[in-house]
Amino acid sequence: MRQRQFYIIALCITLLGYLWIAFHFFYHGGSADVTLCLFKRLSGYPCPACGGTRSLLLLSEGQWLSAAGLNPLGYLLAIGLILLPVWLLFDLLAKRPSMFLFSEKMNTFMRSHKWFTFTFIILIIINWIWNIKKGL
Repeated sequence: MRQRQFYIIALCITLLGYLWIAFHFFYHGGSADVTLCLFKRLSGYPCPACGGTRSLLLLSEGQWLSAAGLNPLGYLLAIGLILLPVWLLFDLLAKRPSMFLFSEKMNTFMRSHKWFTFTFIILIIINWIWNIKKGL
């Protein structure tokens, strides 16, 4: 992937993340009891990320344990939504491709260290099973 495409995609993902949170907050009043998951609506089963938005909203209210109990991926969402815009702005102002270079290094690392990728996939599957078991 070219550097320009990478930054356009990163910016779009960041904007979509904030729009999704804003939509959930304003449309449903920030309720942690409402799910918007298309996968769950179609299949009846939660996806691995189900509860991520609600977990993020609980984090924003300082309910750390409730957020982790709902879906620990909410922590990753929070980190991403805080880090991505700052990193994008830094790269824009500094005229450096540090996020792109980091992404390239991570891709190389994951290709050469299959155990890392496998472990990550196993953790996502465990989270998915946990979501199903707790009836999310």
